[in-house]
Formats: sequence, C-alpha cells, structure tokens
Amino acid sequence: MHPAMAFFILMAFLALGELVSVKTRAIVPSILIFLILLLVGVWGGFLPKEIIDLGGFSEAMTEVIMVIIVVNMGSSLSLDSLKKNGKLF
Repeated sequence: MHPAMAFFILMAFLALGELVSVKTRAIVPSILIFLILLLVGVWGGFLPKEIIDLGGFSEAMTEVIMVIIVVNMGSSLSLDSLKKNGKLF
C-alpha cells in the first residue's frame, strides 16, 4: 500500500469518527469509531497490519497522540460533577 493512501484512509476514519461524534453529541467518542474501523479493517484483511507506520505516524507521534487523547478525556469531565462526587478538593 502506498503511504499516501494509508494516510488518507487513516484521516478518513478520523473524519468519520468526528462526524459520528458530532451527530450523537459526543455520546459516541470519535476515537472509538476510529479504532473500531481500524480494527475491522485489519482483522478483516482489508488493511495491512502496519497501516499506522505506512501512514507516516511514527512511534513518537503516537505517544503525542496518546497524550492528546488523555487530555481530551480529562477535559470532558465537569468540575461541578467532580466536586459533587467528592473527587476534587
């Protein structure tokens, strides 16, 4: 598979995940849709197992993406609900 095609497929999966997330008002996270599509593609034999590397996402970039995901998950929590549950202060 050509690296540009792998990058396009990954970006299309991310865009589809964002679309689903917007339509469901973030009930379904975009990264969940991305990972499900990626999993089905690899397990179904439609995509190569090394599509992440082919798409140009190095190991350093995946570590940065993981930090972004964790920050995104943390920012989705409201401070009021954390205070109410006694998890803050």
